[in-house]
Amino acid sequence: MKINTAKIFSIMLLSAIMFISCGEQKNGQSRVPNVNEDAALFAKTVYGDNAVLTLKGDINANGKPDALALVIKKQSGDMNFWIDKGGIVEKDNDRWSVILGFDIKLLSSKGAMINQEDARFGYLLGINMSQSPVFFAVTITNQTGQPASDELIVVWDSKENVYKITSFPSDKNTP
Repeated sequence: MKINTAKIFSIMLLSAIMFISCGEQKNGQSRVPNVNEDAALFAKTVYGDNAVLTLKGDINANGKPDALALVIKKQSGDMNFWIDKGGIVEKDNDRWSVILGFDIKLLSSKGAMINQEDARFGYLLGINMSQSPVFFAVTITNQTGQPASDELIVVWDSKENVYKITSFPSDKNTP
């Protein structure tokens, strides 16, 4: 019996191509990217490997997918956190961006939200989901996680499509 090496090579090559192209398939369906997976990957590129998604959906009620990504130091209760940093990431036109940031400063998509001290030790973050859009109570912490500033309430302004602070400390600093 004569072996045709060209045929065997062709069959092996074709099999390898089919195997590779089907590798991402399950039950005969091609793999479609999951919004939550995309949000988690984007959040990790922005906030590091310790970032976790704590809230997912249309958080600001503007019809776009959002996720709240946080680097959590401690959780107390369902929706109360001491965080190092984090923010709301939103998908718009197949592109993810940060529309609310809890970093050294509070940031909206338009920049710094208020003239504030650096949040070197993070924030206490309370999430109020009793209404839509969701709003946040934010306080700078000291090194032990205790409040070190007045509490600010951060809400989505649907007219201007940006997060804003609705209550200020007694000195009435403005963004």
